[in-house]
Amino acid sequence: MSAGEATAVPAAASFEAAVSPWRLRWRRFLRHRPGVLALATLLALVLLCLAATPLQALLGIDPDATDLLSRYDPPSAAHWLGTDDAGRDELLRLMVGGQISLLVGLFATLAGDVMGQHAEQRAGTGDDGPGARGLPRVDDFHHRDRSELLGRRPAARLRPTLGALGRTCANCLVHKSLANCSI
Repeated sequence: MSAGEATAVPAAASFEAAVSPWRLRWRRFLRHRPGVLALATLLALVLLCLAATPLQALLGIDPDATDLLSRYDPPSAAHWLGTDDAGRDELLRLMVGGQISLLVGLFATLAGDVMGQHAEQRAGTGDDGPGARGLPRVDDFHHRDRSELLGRRPAARLRPTLGALGRTCANCLVHKSLANCSI
């Protein structure tokens, strides 16, 4: 056996199968139970809202049509959540309203992403426009530590009117009141 044959390793055994970064992220996400629960809830709400049109066709009800003779009807086979003060079906109106809310959330997220990308590009190019200076400072403000941001400064503003004991009490109150807040 020569030296070249001893060092030769089959190609399949020399490396493990590569796993894509997206698959790794998905596996990590699946281990995070609150995130999976939130995703399942969001998907259920989206499916419920998208089912408004088929349900409308199935029941033969227009969510905007008024029927003053069936005002405040209790839940029934025709109106699963009952009717409102104008005789309109509550379930269909909730589902259509959910569609609008989901679209507003989607467009707000996309607009925030676009504006964030634009601000990031302007900050990185050395452009001296207002977005280049202002938005990174807002981002820095957002990512500061809560205790640094809120713990010392409110009491420091009260320094002329409070003694040392008063400033200590003010700091304690600020920390206690903001301990469970998320910024």
